[in-house]
Amino acid sequence: MRYIFLFPVPCFLFPQPESVPTQYGKCYNNHISQEIARKLVKKEVLGIIGHRSSGSSLAAVEIYNQHKIAMISPTSSSTDLDNEEYEVFFRTVASNKEYAEKFYLYGKEKCLSDQNNKMWVLYDSQDKYSSNLKKEIKLLEDPSKSSKKKLILEEFNDSFSAKESLKDKIINNIKNEGVECVILLPGTTTTRSALLIISEYKELYEKNTNNINIFKKTKFLSGLALHNHEDLKKDGGSFYEELLVIVPTPFIKNESKNELATR
Repeated sequence: MRYIFLFPVPCFLFPQPESVPTQYGKCYNNHISQEIARKLVKKEVLGIIGHRSSGSSLAAVEIYNQHKIAMISPTSSSTDLDNEEYEVFFRTVASNKEYAEKFYLYGKEKCLSDQNNKMWVLYDSQDKYSSNLKKEIKLLEDPSKSSKKKLILEEFNDSFSAKESLKDKIINNIKNEGVECVILLPGTTTTRSALLIISEYKELYEKNTNNINIFKKTKFLSGLALHNHEDLKKDGGSFYEELLVIVPTPFIKNESKNELATR
C-alpha cells in the first residue's frame, strides 16, 4: 500500500546555522532547505507543506520539481516562484505583485500629502522575498507618466546599526527629501534593522514635534516579515503605533455594510 503524506517541513530535525538568528527558524537557511528537500524526496511522499520563506522555497523547489513532488508553501510570496518550470509549486498567500500594488497605491494615495513628496523603500538585497518585492514595487513607478519620481530605494546595510549614521539617513530623507512614507521590506535577518529605523524616527520626531518645518509626521508600512515579530508586542504594541503592517487575511463579514471585506 502506498501512502500520501502531507506535512510541514520538519526543520527541527536539522542543526541551526550560526548565521541565522534562532527566532527566524531553521528553514530560512537555503542550504538547509536543500538538504531537507533531498532527504524528503527519498521518502514515499507525494506532497510537502512548506517551505516558509521565499528564499527557502526557491532553494528547494527545483529538487521537488525534478521528482514531481507537490509543494505547497503557506507564506512564500516571491514572484520568482511563478516560473512555469515550477509546475509542482503552489502557494496559499498572494504573490509579491499583489503586495507591491498595496504598498505603492496605499503609500501614494493615503500617505503623501503633496505631489513632490516621496516614499522611502528599504530592502534587503540578500533576501529573495525582500529584493523581489522591491522589484515589483519599482515596476509600478512609470517614469513616462510623471517626471517626478516617488520612490527612494535603499538597501539595509551595516550603517543601520550605527545610531548617528542612521539618524543622518532619517533626517536627510524625511526632512530634506520630502519623505512621508517609509516602506520597510526586511529579510529574515534584517527585521531588527527595520524596527530600529522606527524607534530612531520616533525619538527624533518627539524631540522636534513642536516644529513641523523641521520634522514632519511620517507613516511606516511593512509586510509579512514583521507581522508576528516579538518586539511589536512590547508595551502592548504602542511603541510601534506608526507602523501599518499589510498581511493576508481571509474574507470577513462587514456587518455595518452587509458585505464581504478584506483588511
